[in-house]
Amino acid sequence: MNVNYAIAYPTYANLNDNAYIPAAGLPSEILNRFVSVYANAAYTYKQKYSVTGSIRRDASNLFGVRTNQKWVPLWSVGGVWKIDDEGFYQNDWIPHLSLRVSYGFSGNVNNNASALTRITYGAASASPINIPYVTVNAPPNPNLRWEQTEQFNLGVDFGFRKQRFTGSIDLFSKYAFDLLNTVYTDATSGFTSVILNSAAIKARGVDVVLNSRNIEGTFNWQSSLLFSYVNYKVLSNRNSINTTGLTSDGAIVFPVPGYNPYAVVSFKWAGLDPQNGNPLGYLKGEVSNDYDAIALNPIEEQVVHGPAVPPVFGNLRNTFNWKNLSLTLNIRYKLGYYFRRPSINYSSLYQSSSGLSEFENRWQKSGDEIFTTVPSMIYPADGMRDLFYTQSEVTVEKGDHIRLEDLYLSYQWKPAHLKFLKQATFYLYTN
Repeated sequence: MNVNYAIAYPTYANLNDNAYIPAAGLPSEILNRFVSVYANAAYTYKQKYSVTGSIRRDASNLFGVRTNQKWVPLWSVGGVWKIDDEGFYQNDWIPHLSLRVSYGFSGNVNNNASALTRITYGAASASPINIPYVTVNAPPNPNLRWEQTEQFNLGVDFGFRKQRFTGSIDLFSKYAFDLLNTVYTDATSGFTSVILNSAAIKARGVDVVLNSRNIEGTFNWQSSLLFSYVNYKVLSNRNSINTTGLTSDGAIVFPVPGYNPYAVVSFKWAGLDPQNGNPLGYLKGEVSNDYDAIALNPIEEQVVHGPAVPPVFGNLRNTFNWKNLSLTLNIRYKLGYYFRRPSINYSSLYQSSSGLSEFENRWQKSGDEIFTTVPSMIYPADGMRDLFYTQSEVTVEKGDHIRLEDLYLSYQWKPAHLKFLKQATFYLYTN
């Protein structure tokens, strides 16, 4: 018999309920339609000057009707100038030098957003009037469009000492706009929130790559250094963010204009009360233990430590070769970022026996506040007290580190006395 697995049918075991017929392993289908027109071009003159360009226009059922009608293209242009091929360039210190530049727009499509009204079907058994119904999940959005990124790149490539030392330096600026974000609306419209192209973020940074052949011969030593720096900033967000009492560990985007989207934010710490070991904060500039009121502090009175995503990062890779033996050491570094460490929460301790080793360092008598920041143990627990401590600045640490990331050792064996085996390679990898 024909069975419709997409319809919820009434159930008799639970009145006023419905369920889908189980259909494990049945295929599902999502159809998205795209129409694209694009062109690419490149031209090189005298092997010294190169220009490239691209342009494309897309229409899709994922975009809104008004967006498809505007015919706004995505495009980019770029160029390379080999300065070392110019007659006027006579530099023995850096004999190889070229300049790169590019500018353009790219786009991203979010398949989870819809330009059309989205509904969910409901069975009659779940309706108080016993007829099938639909729930409108999202209104139509005729202006739904690309999430776009405007990007400018400026780079230089160089080499000297017969190419024993080579490298590149790239500066970049990215402006991402029309980002999809949840925007809260007047509930009388029938929706409390909608997803719109409503936010913008800017990123600027630099990437540096340096390569060197330090020793050449029977014993070879090569090095490669990567250095990157990037800074993010939220420029706009149509959604009105409530920053009252706002704290963040950087695990989710912090979309407040003017701040890094991955910022770590905490309550300001004033130490422990020497009388009872209660954690102390600040309320309107004064030391206080009114946790309910402190939890409503504006962001201007919070501590913004910095980003949870490292703004400075890279690695140094060294490779050593001797005969058939090769060893690669990779040292990685991440600098300038913060993280919030797990901290004691007495409510969780009492409810689920979930504790931490810092419990041993808790305040127990007057004077302990000099040596510890862990609050005293009280019963019953105060949830707002726990919240203040776990989200305070004393639970935030710098995450800067430099460490040996991985080691790779290989040996190539070429047995002369085994005709059936010409070469075998043995590997050892650890991280």
